[in-house]
Amino acid sequence: MAFAQPFAQKVTVMNNDPTPLEPDPNAPESPGGVMGFWDHVEELRWVLIKSMGAMMLGCVLVLGFGVWFADALQWPLHQAYSLIGDPDREILLRTDGPMNVFTFILQLSFFGGIALSLPFIVYFTVGFVAPGLTDDEKNVLRPVCLSILLLFFLGSALGFFLLLPFYLYVSLSFEEAFGFASLWTPVKYYGLVVWTTLGLGLLFQSPLVIILLIYLDIVTVERLKAGRRYAIFIIMVIAALVTPGGDPLTLCVTALPLWALYEGSLIIGGRLRSRKPEPDEANEEWQ
Repeated sequence: MAFAQPFAQKVTVMNNDPTPLEPDPNAPESPGGVMGFWDHVEELRWVLIKSMGAMMLGCVLVLGFGVWFADALQWPLHQAYSLIGDPDREILLRTDGPMNVFTFILQLSFFGGIALSLPFIVYFTVGFVAPGLTDDEKNVLRPVCLSILLLFFLGSALGFFLLLPFYLYVSLSFEEAFGFASLWTPVKYYGLVVWTTLGLGLLFQSPLVIILLIYLDIVTVERLKAGRRYAIFIIMVIAALVTPGGDPLTLCVTALPLWALYEGSLIIGGRLRSRKPEPDEANEEWQ
């Protein structure tokens, strides 16, 4: 037996027999490539370490080029001034305390590091999950990961290049109408930019969640269509949280792409679910 071999080796050493025992050819071999629980924990630990390292490297990179990133993030404000007919307006963001600038630097480097390290975090996570998947699951994983990155950057680009200039244009127009002067602090302005840009990037992941729920038969397309009015209400609430001004015009502008994503996820989820084999058919194919 396999467990008798270590015992026989001990007996050989005790009898000072110089002849080593040959390994038992009938002993069962350990399965190659099979990882235990603690091996998976170790792999997960390295994924977290590499993800944190990528994020810290992104924070350092943003911090090193902080002035350039700060100027680039002022683009929506320049566009807003151009929309109100004052493209040459000098942008002055005023601090309201001695520690305000340090809060701004931490805010800029932290959220900038997250945005820059996101592709690497997704890559490390895929490398951790992929070895345990079948070929069919790997074929599904690739487009899912690409969709995550594509939807995130699409939502962030929509917020930065379209919605933010529109938000700021509406705000500046009302300020000029009432004769107010714009005295914005860096923390509030860049907080608005980060919240809107990253927030929309995350909200654009919602179609993947809905499609997954439909594909796994947790919810049905018919049920989601029947509860469309509740979905629209939830979308309006989420848009109100992301919308800086809270006025009805900017609220509708934010809610429209989210509602379009919801309707698109119903169509794609319904088509994928119709192509999914039923359990009986899957068992027959497996047999």
